[in-house]
Amino acid sequence: MSLIRAIEDQVCWLGQADPSILPDNLPPKVSIVTGDGQLGIISHGLVGLLGLKNGSSIQFVPKVGEANFIGMLYVAEGQAMGALRDETSLSGLGLTSARSAFSFISAHFFESVDRIVSQSVHFKKVLTKTRSSNLSGRVNIVATLQNLCAKRSEPVETKIRKRSFRTPENAIISLAMQKVWETSTEEFKKEFFPIFEKWNRRYLIPDCTWADFAAVENRVASGFYGGTRSYYSPAISYSRIILGLSGVSLFSDEIDLGSKSFLLEASSVFEKYIREVIKQAYVGKGYRVEKGGSPRKYLYTNASYKIDPDIVVYSASGEVKLIADAKYKEISISDHYQMHSYMAHFGLPSGVLVAPQFSGETKVSAKEFCTPFGQQVVELKLPLSNLTELEVELAKIVESYGR
Repeated sequence: MSLIRAIEDQVCWLGQADPSILPDNLPPKVSIVTGDGQLGIISHGLVGLLGLKNGSSIQFVPKVGEANFIGMLYVAEGQAMGALRDETSLSGLGLTSARSAFSFISAHFFESVDRIVSQSVHFKKVLTKTRSSNLSGRVNIVATLQNLCAKRSEPVETKIRKRSFRTPENAIISLAMQKVWETSTEEFKKEFFPIFEKWNRRYLIPDCTWADFAAVENRVASGFYGGTRSYYSPAISYSRIILGLSGVSLFSDEIDLGSKSFLLEASSVFEKYIREVIKQAYVGKGYRVEKGGSPRKYLYTNASYKIDPDIVVYSASGEVKLIADAKYKEISISDHYQMHSYMAHFGLPSGVLVAPQFSGETKVSAKEFCTPFGQQVVELKLPLSNLTELEVELAKIVESYGR
């Protein structure tokens, strides 16, 4: 079946297709469009895969470009991305129309899995019930006696520790491999089939769960994939990017892993990317960067309507130095009202609205809005086509716009 490519926030026309090919329960941010007897579909801020009933899939690609989206995912996924930065730089990806960003990442992913197989695939020992004619392991006396009385050919029932490759990281890698294979070209499959077949023959985990995602998240945060386990780190990192491009991410818990559709909100990736860039720039200076701030604040005294800015920067002494909100869209008047509410609750005279520039600009744009009472909101528009300049600007955001 075919893979149909569509761009986020643009109508994808399916021709005179029967609407019954669409999933019964479309995600809220996916809409059906009709016109001149044609059927169309549009994704509002979602990227990833949408499975159709006829076996085909629609791949919604980010409107900021796949390479730029991958760049954000590198940072948004946190510490594990360090392994990738050592291996290849974003500026040197050298992507062309013939070799998409997804294919580039997929190729590196398969090569990293091959290194795992050639070294040592993680396993654990699990107690397993067995029946045989030999005494080994922990013998279940009662069951063995019953089997002897029943004159069974293998009466000895024991529990022995067997090797199991059912580990969280192997489950994540298996799911990423499945996602790559579903959307790969025949040329790609021919090149990487030996690795695919080697992994699937012995190490495939077909039932990846959110518990696996949580375990990998905790292990990444604790530095588990360092030292003697460092050879696993690139594959884990590439898996997270592949699943993010497919719509599955470690920082989202609203996706049904049993579904053929994997859709991720691009705004969530942008928000976390902005916060992580600021965090990486300021944590070494003694600052603390959080989402929402602490203690939790509410608009009303009865704890209605949470005050939840995307970025709150604290000094080493605990003073709030900056609040900012990430907007993956054109900034509106309601965003300004929201920021003034945040400023009032945090007692700050200024705040920053951070948004991408979607029209291909390569320079940072900052526009200041001042009230008659001395309050100021800055619209900071960032070029996603130039992540280097973007990150340089965010690395001085507190000095430029904070208290």
